Parts: sequence; structure tokens; C-alpha cells
Amino acid sequence: MSSERKELHEFANGLERASLQRKGTGMKSISWSAFAVLALALTPFTASAQSETLVISPREKQDLAISKVLLEAKSSIYMALYSISSESDWVDDPGPNADPDDQADYAEFRAKLERGDVKPFDMLKWKSEQGVKCRLVLHRAGLDPWSVASSKAYEASGVEVRFTHKTMHHKFAVVDKQVLINGSGNWSRGAAERYSENTVIYRDHKWLVKKFLQEFYFLWYELLDAGKATEFDEAELPYAEPDVDHFVERDVRHWDDDPVQAFFTSENADRNEYTCADTIIREMRNAKSSIVVLANHFNMARISRALIEIHRERNQNANPDDDVEIKVLMDLGEYDAGLSGISRSRDLERAGIECRYKVFSLAFFYPRSQFMHHKVLITDSSRMIAGSYNWSSTAEHKNYENITLHQGPSQQDLIDAMESEFDYLWDLNRKNYKDFLAATRSQPGDANYKRFVPHHFLPGLSYYSSPMTLSREELDAIREALPGYAPPPHDGADDSYSRLYFDKETGELVSQTPPGTFIDDEAAGLSPLPEPMDASLSSSGELSAPPLADPAAGNTQDPANDGSDTKPTVGINGSLPVEDPANH
Repeated sequence: MSSERKELHEFANGLERASLQRKGTGMKSISWSAFAVLALALTPFTASAQSETLVISPREKQDLAISKVLLEAKSSIYMALYSISSESDWVDDPGPNADPDDQADYAEFRAKLERGDVKPFDMLKWKSEQGVKCRLVLHRAGLDPWSVASSKAYEASGVEVRFTHKTMHHKFAVVDKQVLINGSGNWSRGAAERYSENTVIYRDHKWLVKKFLQEFYFLWYELLDAGKATEFDEAELPYAEPDVDHFVERDVRHWDDDPVQAFFTSENADRNEYTCADTIIREMRNAKSSIVVLANHFNMARISRALIEIHRERNQNANPDDDVEIKVLMDLGEYDAGLSGISRSRDLERAGIECRYKVFSLAFFYPRSQFMHHKVLITDSSRMIAGSYNWSSTAEHKNYENITLHQGPSQQDLIDAMESEFDYLWDLNRKNYKDFLAATRSQPGDANYKRFVPHHFLPGLSYYSSPMTLSREELDAIREALPGYAPPPHDGADDSYSRLYFDKETGELVSQTPPGTFIDDEAAGLSPLPEPMDASLSSSGELSAPPLADPAAGNTQDPANDGSDTKPTVGINGSLPVEDPANH
């Protein structure tokens, strides 16, 4: 038997034993994926010290937190990722007779490697050299230029790569079949340094880890056997665009009293099933006092209708004791998408639900984005849903996704930490809004006239650098004060929108930084940062976002070098590829 199939064979033997124990019970015949859950149910379980660590981007070191977990690997690292950076600081051993400076550089790199203070690519390369089995299911690994480049780099470093034919939107890894990494964050430069993200590290969650391991086996083995996934081979490039109009049902059993439950879109047998969406709706309907949402995309009418019904039933009746507080925080991209009807944001606002947007530009332009990329629901400050799943029909029926449901005393610290992130973003730098609007409205001849208005609020800019969380009415007021400004086309094809400032007198976008500052004492209006769950992951610095980085992506260039002829390049050198446009 090939080593490739040995692990699956051993896993299947356990499933067969579970099957035999169920004979004669009248249970209907089900797939091997279903038997995986039965095998888990029959496996003796010993309680252990479960723990969770929440890593919040961009103010905490997501990439280093991931690398430190990978450092622990002794036997296997299984990854299912939408995007992963192939950036590397690798230094080869120059040998004993090399130049002393080269030896010193290698010694410094080796010390960082042994501490886990390196990029994930370098850690995975090192682990592969140690004989750790590293496997990666990567979205469109053989189809798009950015993913092909990453796949080549990882294959060359000893990591096996495959890709599913449907969108693979997970962001999880299982280390030694014991530790789980999961959340909203891709393993990319953007996720680590620019976007609002969550990454959770789970230790000693045996049942949860086994469910994610089962999902990985499904993606790695079963889809390949069914012709719905492909093993990456550079010699086979270019691959033809695959047929993705298919469903492959998995039978996953759920136990209501588990402190952390996992749900997967691979459980859906057809478009009439909504495993993740209906779990979200059920949690919202069971809320007693509060519902808070952090949604990168909120495009599914099924969920928005349910939330509007809850609002009308609970908040528009004669009984104030029945009220439930509802707050919805979305990304800037949902602001204009709501006007076009793609997003459900306008439906929520018209129904009277309080909504805000993380505003990092006058209008959304992907190459300069600082996404609010969380996908989180918290009810009654005591139950939480997180994971990779955007609130869209695309996520439910066209993507491989997951959500995790957290409940009970053991999860309260994690829920509290995530709710602190919501509170922080809900009021993000709002103290600066009044002065920002006044400066935008200023006219020639005014004592504090400001000719140039920030177009993108990028960290590190001396003129203005801080994103704000605003309501639609508040952002409308800014735009209405700039009659010569028009949002970029939806396809983002006009590169002039990368420029950093809007000139009110000419109606043009420019990138030359104006003298002075847009508002007085911007720093005084910044929101205080919440305490991290793990203090060792705190980023140095006091701003609400990290310094500029990733010039190759075109969205964080040094302003002094940001000429009008610079063309952004998306998806190169580890930057995040564009989120599935169907999510919009």
C-alpha cells in the first residue's frame, strides 16, 4: 500500500469498526464521512485542559503566532487555506569557511527559526526538512497566477499541494492532529498587517480538532477520488478551468452541549440546505438581550430577513422588557454595495437596525483596503459564532467554509476578548469625525481651510492616517461636502484611485502629501487598544494600525514614492487575492 493511502486506510478501518458496532440498530446506510463522526462518538474521551488564544490583526502578530504553533509540529501539518504568503527570509547555512558576516546572518536567522519568529513559509520549509508531513489545500492552486506562484514555492519546499474545484475559503490548519488554528484571517501579509481579523488557536479540543481533521480528509482524499479536486503538478500547467457546479454531502453529527461546535458548508446536499446560515439564524432567534454582528460581507437575504423579523418582533412591540439590542458592523465595501442591492446593508438600515462601517477611504478601492474582515456573531455576551464564513449565498453553496459555535463558561474569556474587539471597532476613532467633517466642509477664505481631503486613511501618513467607524449618514455627509468626487468603478480598473488625496479646487486625485495636518491632534482622537489575550503577541507602537508595508501590492507604498504612474499589483508577494467577487 502506498504511503499516500496508508493514513486514509487506517482512518477507514476505524470507521468500519464503528460501522460494525452499529449493525442491527436499524440505522440507514451512510457514507464514510458520516462514519467518521460515529467513530468519534465511540472514541473514549478524557477531559483535558482546553484552551483558546485569540489573535487580533492588525495590532497583534498573526504571522508569528501561526509560526510558533507550527514550530511545535512533530509529525504533521494539514492546512486548508484560501490564501497563503510565500514570502521568505530564508538564509542558507553558508558553511564553516564562509565570510563571518554570512555566518552571523545565518546564526541570527537560525535563532529566530528556533524561536518561531519567522514567516510561516520559512517555518513550513524547516518542518518539511525535518520530515514533518506538510499538506496544503490551496484555493485555485493551479489556476490563478498568485496561487500558482505560491504552489510552486511550497512544492519546492517540500509541502504537498492540492486544490478543490469549488472555492476553498477555509483558513484552518491542524498540527499533529492535536492543535487547531482557525478564524477569519488568511495567512497573508494583508491579514497580518492591514485587515481587522481574528485567528484562534485551540489546544486540547479533541472533538473539535477531529471534526476539522475529518473536513481536511474530505478535501484531501474524497474530493480527489470523486474528480472534484486536483493534485498540483507544475508539469501539468496550465490547468483547464474545472466544473464547479456540484455538491458533495457529508454527514456531520453535532452535540448541543459541546463548548465548541463546528459546522461546514460541505454538509449541504443541495441549494435547499443552509447548514451555516440556519445555525446563525437559530442563534440570533435565541438571543435574550443583545445581538452584535461583525460581517465582512452581509449579502444573504435569508439572514437579513431573519434579523429584520427579530428586530420587528422584539423592538417594535409594546413591551420594552422584550427588547433586544442589535448592532451590525460591516466593511466599507458593503456601503456602496448596499446602494446597488448586492449587500443587505440598506435593508437593515431601512428596518431601523443600527449599522456602521469601517471607513478607511472616501470610497472602497481594493488596492488600498483595510478590510473589516471578521465574520462573527455574539449574542447575550455569552455565545459566539466565528470562522471563515461570509454571510452570503456564495459562501453557503459555492465555497468550502466553516463556522464554530462557542458557548459555556470555558469559552467566556474568548467571547469577552472578541466582544472587546467589537466594542473597539464599533467606536473606532470616532472622536476625530467632527473635526474631519469640518475640515472637509471648509471653504477658501476660512481660517482653517483645507484644500486637500484624505482619500485613503493609510497608517503612517503625516497628513491624516486613521480609519473611522461611521454610520451611512456620517459618511454621506463627508461625500456630500465633495461634489466633485465620484467613487471608483466597481471593477477597480481606474488606477488613479490609488492616489491619496482629493483636491477640492481641481476635483482631481493627487498623491503629493500636503503640508501640515488635516485635523489638529489626530492622535488624541484615537481609540484605546483592548488588552490582548496573549500579551506576547502585542504589536509595538501606539497607533490603531501597523506601519506601511507590502509596496508590491500597491496599497501601502511610501507616500513619497507614490507617483501617479504606479500601477497596483494585486495578489503578488504574499498579498491577499481579491475575495470571491460573487460574494458581492
